[in-house]
Amino acid sequence: FFGGPALLALLGPERSDIPWLALALATSGLALSLIVPASQPGGPIDPFSPAQPSGETSLWACMRAFPLLPAIGFVGGFFEAGVSSLLPLLGTALGLVSVQASWLMAASGIASALAMVPIGKLADRQALSSGAVGQQGHVIRLNLMRHCALACLFSALLLPFTVAWPWLAFAMAMIWGSAGGSLYTLAMIDLGEAASPRLIQRTCVLVIAYTLGGMVGPLVSGATLSWTPHVLALTLAVLSAGLWGCLWRATRR
Repeated sequence: FFGGPALLALLGPERSDIPWLALALATSGLALSLIVPASQPGGPIDPFSPAQPSGETSLWACMRAFPLLPAIGFVGGFFEAGVSSLLPLLGTALGLVSVQASWLMAASGIASALAMVPIGKLADRQALSSGAVGQQGHVIRLNLMRHCALACLFSALLLPFTVAWPWLAFAMAMIWGSAGGSLYTLAMIDLGEAASPRLIQRTCVLVIAYTLGGMVGPLVSGATLSWTPHVLALTLAVLSAGLWGCLWRATRR
C-alpha cells in the first residue's frame, strides 16, 4: 500500500515499463497467496455446516443482526482503500506535479500501516487500566472508533481549503489512511474479543464491507470530484457523520 505509490513516485509515471512492473508485483502477490494453506491441520472448516450453533448462519442474516459491523467496515474501506486510491488524481487537480501527487497515496498508506499497532495497544491499555471486560471493553473500542469517525469528518472539511494550501492534502491523506485503518483494526479486535462461535461469519461480513467500501470509494469520489471538491468534501463529511452517529447510539445502548 505504501511501496507501490512510492515506487511510482521514485521511478516516474512516464516510463513504459511501469505496467510490466505492476504485473510482476501482482503476480508475486498471487504466488504468495497460493502458498497460504487453505485448511487447518484438523481439516477444512465449513462455516455454514449444520454443526454451527443456532442463530445467524448466513452472511446476510449476520449483517441484519449486527448492522453496525458492515457500517464500520464500509467506512473504513471507503477512506483507507477507496478514497486514498484517488489521491494522485486529487493531487493533480490541486496543481501538484505527478510525483508529488503519487506521494499523497504513499502518505496515506504509511499512516495506515503505522497507526494500526498503536491504536490496538491503546484499546488494550484502556481496557486493562479500567479493568474493563466484556461489554465495557466493547464500549471503549466503540468510543475509539467514534474518534476515528470524527477525524474523518474534520479532515473532510479541510478538503476545500487544499485548493489554496495544497500541503494540507498530505495531512488530510494521512488522517484518512490512519483513521480508516484504525476503524478496521478496532472492529477486528472487537470481533476477536467477543470469541463468538459465529466469529467466521462476522469476520467475513467485516472484510466484505471493507472491500465494498474500497470499491465504491473511487467511483463516488471520482464522480463528486469531477464537479467540485466541495461536493466531495460534503459526501465524505456526511458519511463520517453518519458513522459517528451510529457509534454514538451503540455506545449509549
